[in-house]
Amino acid sequence: MRALIIPSKDRPATIMLTILYNRAGFEVVYPTRESWPNDLCDICVWPVTFMKNNKTGRRVMDDVSLPLDFGEDSFLLDADVSRFSLVGHEDACVTIEDIRETGKTIDVFHTTREHIGNLGEVVNRAKSLMPYAAWISSTISDYDHDPFSLAPRNVCRILPASYSSTKYTNSFDLLATGDLAGFLGVKSEPRNGFASFNHNYSARQPREFQIFNQVNSERVSIGLDPVPNFGGNTRGQGADVRHSGQGSGFLTLDPISAAQKNASLQAVVHLKSNDWGGGVPLLCLATGTPIIMMDYYAIKTKSDNYFRDSYNSCWVSDAASYSRALQSGSDFWEMQSENMRSTRNAIEFYTDDRWKKFLGEALG
Repeated sequence: MRALIIPSKDRPATIMLTILYNRAGFEVVYPTRESWPNDLCDICVWPVTFMKNNKTGRRVMDDVSLPLDFGEDSFLLDADVSRFSLVGHEDACVTIEDIRETGKTIDVFHTTREHIGNLGEVVNRAKSLMPYAAWISSTISDYDHDPFSLAPRNVCRILPASYSSTKYTNSFDLLATGDLAGFLGVKSEPRNGFASFNHNYSARQPREFQIFNQVNSERVSIGLDPVPNFGGNTRGQGADVRHSGQGSGFLTLDPISAAQKNASLQAVVHLKSNDWGGGVPLLCLATGTPIIMMDYYAIKTKSDNYFRDSYNSCWVSDAASYSRALQSGSDFWEMQSENMRSTRNAIEFYTDDRWKKFLGEALG
């Protein structure tokens, strides 16, 4: 069986789905740029570049020159490529081919969250190139649980997200496991301090940004270090390291460094009002890192199904409660981290079997 994941800038989904399909016995296919141009969506190539090429056994980046059209890919121009030596996963294997020639051999095509703006065109193009393939959709958002009213039969919900209670004919709930951290080459190290990872923070989350800055000012006034925010400063381009320090002035970490930083923290500060299956909660679950989040965010995004207050996360409501959370001792955060790992392990226990059952019904 062969599964094609349609390229997009949904980086966590690209990684997790590739591993799941491989484990289920599928050959995972990515189209050449010539056979799937990026006129329908921004295409981020960095996860695929670190995957194993089925044709050669080497990493894709060693065999194929992929265009760096999306800003976050700019870190691939780093001269010191040795620091990426741990990135990759034994089950992240792909075949890159011209699907204009091989589309009729594809059994499944999968759309991700980043296809929502042009989903109708994306699906029409996919069906024309892959006429015998079943469609599995992860294209849902906080504000549209059935984009373009296409009513897909098979839906893979990437959680936590507000659409978790929406019913579909055949569905699977995808949450992060340790495989995501493994692909990113995360190493175990002592945990210390806090950090935030919000892109374009002031524009996207003005109320929470004000709380974040207020508490930082208070901390500095009494001789404590402010909590840093590592975020992209260019809208729509993710963590483009070429613009680090510009605009809002935040240092921008490449995705590999951000993952390692996440795993080194006592807790991640995630003060936001809305989100849907965001990369930060997924990575925290994968690395066993506790989260400090707004209580209304936890409820709205249904994160409360997995991130429980005072168990593996800390919910806050304003600047005062956020400040108190930062003052919790190391023993508190160590227990929170242990509980987050327990949550992740419980998810991992049934993921592969449920995924295979989901695929069986999708192709039945």
